[in-house]
Amino acid sequence: MSAIYQNPQIDIQQLKREELYNKHVSLVIRVKHHPGGASWGILTYKLKGKWEWIGISSMIPLSDPRFYDYVIPLGNNISLDNEPLEKLEVKWISLYRYP
Repeated sequence: MSAIYQNPQIDIQQLKREELYNKHVSLVIRVKHHPGGASWGILTYKLKGKWEWIGISSMIPLSDPRFYDYVIPLGNNISLDNEPLEKLEVKWISLYRYP
């Protein structure tokens, strides 16, 4: 996570399962407006049986070329075996677009 905050415009690389073992894991959602429009809303996710939400801001200037990062902490639940990971449900409960 610190690399993202030190260099916010770098590409994020997915680590291998072995590199994530016994470490705190987070899901990063990157948002950037494209010329001609903006989107914002509320994104919900269900983890460990509990629904949480993230407000995706409309305050990002349309002309700003930077990414804005939203972080969902997933905890320390990566095993070394090929056991399936817990399913993460994600959905928009409101989504707006301008113009």
